[in-house]
Amino acid sequence: MTTHFLRVFSAVLASHFSSAISVTPKEIQAVKNAQYEVKFDDGSREKVIFKDGSFNRRVDDIEYKFGLGKDPLLITDKGFAFVVMGVTKGGTGSWSTIKQVDLKSSPPSEIAEYPMEEDRIKIVDLKLERNKLKVGVVKHSPTDPLCCPTVKDTLEYPIR
Repeated sequence: MTTHFLRVFSAVLASHFSSAISVTPKEIQAVKNAQYEVKFDDGSREKVIFKDGSFNRRVDDIEYKFGLGKDPLLITDKGFAFVVMGVTKGGTGSWSTIKQVDLKSSPPSEIAEYPMEEDRIKIVDLKLERNKLKVGVVKHSPTDPLCCPTVKDTLEYPIR
């Protein structure tokens, strides 16, 4: 079942992202079990190895849940990947950031971070064009309810 899911996920990625190459189940597993830096409300940061795409930690009275979920993933022919990481801390808020991962290191580890500036931003697409990461998002207008953003936009970040 897992192998079938990874093959289907790989096919979807290869067809969906214009800069993607053929993605193997081994690369997907590497991204899901890579080392990432996570940040807590007190400003502290810690490098942790995710297990199957997630990491949870209680700090004081806050339960942090970091995950790589169903969000877009982009694996390039240069040996690195871009993955969307989300975090919730209870309640309805959720924050996203894009992590750049070096797949050639052992274990694969984060080499750059591209944070989203808004809460509850929906990331729908990742593309690489001319050394820029283009992020397709849906954001909230001033009148949108919290559940349902409607404003489509593309954010651009120079690749580090």
